[in-house]
Amino acid sequence: ERFIPFTELLPMTDLLITNGGYGGVQMSLAYGVPLVVAGLSEDKMEVNTRVKWSGTGISLDTWRPAPSRIRDAARKVLSTPSYRARALEYKDAYARYNGARKAAEVIIETAELPPHRVHTA
Repeated sequence: ERFIPFTELLPMTDLLITNGGYGGVQMSLAYGVPLVVAGLSEDKMEVNTRVKWSGTGISLDTWRPAPSRIRDAARKVLSTPSYRARALEYKDAYARYNGARKAAEVIIETAELPPHRVHTA
């Protein structure tokens, strides 16, 4: 599918299998959905390594995984409760952090800075 509205799909999802794009991974975790990721371009290697490190899913560490590897990883994530538990921990953490409010605060603070000051978040 060319476009999948994650906000409609993820509340009904037990697992997201994805190329490991930053946005999809973040949305998946915001909904407490564990992952199977594969991808090596752009920032995907780093994002996928973080999925593995965080315990929220499995990284297949390849660009084009064999269907059997995808199937085996999906079965492992779905049958191992710790992946879902870790994803739900991230969901709770994301829910406590008001990203829109924080972004507005940084924008306002930056706009109020004298021109010679550089703001670092």
